Amino acid sequence: MKSVKVVADTNVIVSALFWRGNASKIIDLVEKGKIKLFTSVALLDELKKVLGYERFGLGEKTVDDNVKYILTISEISSPKRRLKIIREDPADDKVLECALEGKVRYIVSGDMHLLRLRKFRGIRIIRAKELLNILNV
Repeated sequence: MKSVKVVADTNVIVSALFWRGNASKIIDLVEKGKIKLFTSVALLDELKKVLGYERFGLGEKTVDDNVKYILTISEISSPKRRLKIIREDPADDKVLECALEGKVRYIVSGDMHLLRLRKFRGIRIIRAKELLNILNV
């Protein structure tokens, strides 16, 4: 089976790093080569910022180690065009930019602004559980 190309939104990555559940199952599939995870410098920067939030209580080294881990299991997409699609939260546009550039099939997110779109230029926007169902895992 050819691996499925996916962009995981920052909220999915954070869930995967901290809790066992559907998001962590996706990361397991990335490690097994069944999913090819795409990210971008902008998404990695956002991940670093979010992991640095006080509520997570992580030190700088732990934050950096987690970002490096995601970097090592991901393909880097370098979006050349900026989009203005999600007016309510323009920061979500970087997920769409990464997905377009990486020519992925799915965006996995828990973000309502993205999920409301359902599809963007042929890319399905779904929750982690839906992706697992599609992949029959």
